[in-house]
Amino acid sequence: MSRSNTMIILVPTDFSPTSARGMAYARDLAKRLNARIAVIHVIDHHPAQMRFGASHSVFEDEIVISARDALETAIDCADVRDLLYKACVEVDPSPEDAIARFATAVGADMIVMGTHGRTGVPRFFLGSVAEEVLKSARCPVLTIGPTRELHHAA
Repeated sequence: MSRSNTMIILVPTDFSPTSARGMAYARDLAKRLNARIAVIHVIDHHPAQMRFGASHSVFEDEIVISARDALETAIDCADVRDLLYKACVEVDPSPEDAIARFATAVGADMIVMGTHGRTGVPRFFLGSVAEEVLKSARCPVLTIGPTRELHHAA
């Protein structure tokens, strides 16, 4: 149980349909367990991709502002505002590390995340954030695949 004696479920999101499925599952689980939800979006920042001279910091700020707006929209669309413990946008070249650090910081008891289910060459090039989170997280990680049927709590 987290430090506050209320269970905290962390939900990472990349704003994809599979992340939305993870958020919906976490919402239903949180309602059943009387838990709170923390949400994180990590901007996969590779310095070489965002170096545009003097304007790069303005460009980066705009990306963060846009991500915060998208995170607020995702929270509202998933109907988790009343369960929300904390929401965060991080800029980090290693999303899995940022997710694990945030899980520790908020005292997450569980991570629920959607996974794209990529295999073969796409997985080689795009990697698997979910797999890396599974390896590094200090709490249980529940992954929701792209074809998983969700059964909502009544």
